[in-house]
Amino acid sequence: MTLGTSTQAYGDPSYWNNRYTQEPGPFDWYQKYPDLAPLLNLYIPRNHRILVVGCGNAALSEGMVDDGYRDVVNIDISSVVIEAMQKKCHDRPELKYITMDVRDMSGFQTGSFGAVIDKAYGSGLRSIAFNLVECHQFCAEKLVSEKSSEHQTWELTNPIPLDNDSSSVDAALGKNPEVHYIYVCTKAFARYWKEKSVDVPDSGNARISGMLLKARVISSSLKRLRVSTYLLDSISASNLPSPSNPSSLFLGSRVRVWTQFSASISSLKVVWRKDRRLDEAIENDKVWRLCSRVVKEVLNEPGQVIPLRYLEKRRERMRLKVKITTFLNRNPGLFDIYLDRIKPKTEPVRFLRVSDRLRRFLDEEKRIKDENEPLLVEKLCKLLMMSRDNVVSADKLVHVKREFGFPDDFLCSLVPKYPEFFRLVGSPGEGKSFLELVSWNHEFAQSVIERRAEEDCRLTGIGVRPSFNVQLPSGFFLRKEMREWVRDWMELPYVSPYAEVSHLDQASPEMEKRTVGVFHELLSLSILKRMPVPILGKFSEEYRFSNAFASVFTRHSGIFYLSLKGGIKTAMLREAYQNEELIDRDPVLAIKDRFVELLAEGHRERAEQLRLQREAVQKDLEIAAIRNVESGQHECDENL
Repeated sequence: MTLGTSTQAYGDPSYWNNRYTQEPGPFDWYQKYPDLAPLLNLYIPRNHRILVVGCGNAALSEGMVDDGYRDVVNIDISSVVIEAMQKKCHDRPELKYITMDVRDMSGFQTGSFGAVIDKAYGSGLRSIAFNLVECHQFCAEKLVSEKSSEHQTWELTNPIPLDNDSSSVDAALGKNPEVHYIYVCTKAFARYWKEKSVDVPDSGNARISGMLLKARVISSSLKRLRVSTYLLDSISASNLPSPSNPSSLFLGSRVRVWTQFSASISSLKVVWRKDRRLDEAIENDKVWRLCSRVVKEVLNEPGQVIPLRYLEKRRERMRLKVKITTFLNRNPGLFDIYLDRIKPKTEPVRFLRVSDRLRRFLDEEKRIKDENEPLLVEKLCKLLMMSRDNVVSADKLVHVKREFGFPDDFLCSLVPKYPEFFRLVGSPGEGKSFLELVSWNHEFAQSVIERRAEEDCRLTGIGVRPSFNVQLPSGFFLRKEMREWVRDWMELPYVSPYAEVSHLDQASPEMEKRTVGVFHELLSLSILKRMPVPILGKFSEEYRFSNAFASVFTRHSGIFYLSLKGGIKTAMLREAYQNEELIDRDPVLAIKDRFVELLAEGHRERAEQLRLQREAVQKDLEIAAIRNVESGQHECDENL
């Protein structure tokens, strides 16, 4: 959306109607919701009714609803954009769009909203919105801009003292910093006016004079998306302005000020770069994964047999692009085909059953899992120990059983054998049963990173601090500000994924360190050291992942790789691979090796059959050619 227009036109509805007609696409002024979410979540409870003034077609309100806010009212002077947004969000009852001029909001009663948000509307909100907001709640946010900053960043919610003349702001941000200012104002009835027996009108701007103002100004650097915060204390009664001059409440009192500025971690962007070697590792596993899905489909059937035509109908579910008969011809040795009746007195049809060769593999798979049962118990304990309250949904664990190598029936076969570690709680039914950790095992509460540092210390005799192994791919480039951020972030102490972190702010670098540690540990526990991002997202609540957790994998490209192979985002642990080969091998991975050998044996047999068929055809052609030659010679002799 273009910005080169006189501000005088901004109050004209026809200007905005024309503008939104010509530029109907969504546009967010200044910052988008993911960058503002930590601050909005801090001040605005999700069950409060919220008013967004000058909403335009920004995605801010939709982002808030996606994040759990239940009632967001949006107003704008442009009927064109309101009609467009009403049509776009017709199926989202949490969002309401109303054509209204912010200078005349008489349609709303006093106390209608718990919060008012203004993003880029202007200064008009300061004199209008306060009488709409409950006196104890966050009431306004306003963004204005100046110029750029290349200075150190601080935590958003942890102010540090500032000198009285505010000179340390210039020292921190530089001269004429380019920033966004976010004014966060709360209000409360002033006991001062009650003590003076001053009547405060129930409507109009005069009501502001009956309130104490606490304002927080947060500035976010445009170039590095840093945030500075000025916290203005409640004005003391001795300095309160006259009720006849309410505007002096904003401007006329001396206040104490603190400042801080912090990088918005979720907004740090790194350009995604394709890694062909790691993509090839996923591609190489495509055949055995497909065969494994077909095998599991048959094994889940009663008696482990299924009519061929039934399996044909499930091709889409198994993501099988060829016919079942073609698949069986390409992968011999998995199943036997025989004739049987589906019902008595019906014609026999072809059935599939597990072959003797596949049966031997299944026995071998059970043996390998039995041998590695202590490892599987440790993995399951670790998954629970990293989670909030050491409890994880049983359904979610079942969904990831193959990623970690758990038996298909681990809730029945493995969990009951170890009552000292696990307890199933809740009731039967989807989403109603949970696996709970019974006792904390300190030996298990040590991450791969910590064990590696301990081993290095033992071998070298030198104390080694736990740290991530960063391996940026060849030719990968980070911008200067991102390199500086990564350098500072790497210098932070390691935060164990098993540590208690409820005291950490979600947007803090320390929480980012913990999140990276959790992802590193989860991928290290998986068999293939990689997992689809949507599966990881299912555990956002249990492991305290933010809504934008997927950006961690690109932001830390030296630790992870985010593959887009097959149209599915897959997070991979770089240190576990050498080119396309997995070098950090899980003991349970032997099952995959046996299955690949089984497939390879069938492929060799098929190749041999094809070779024999080609030789037979070639021999038949040679015999036919000899016969043709002999026949031709015989005809010539007769003619002579």
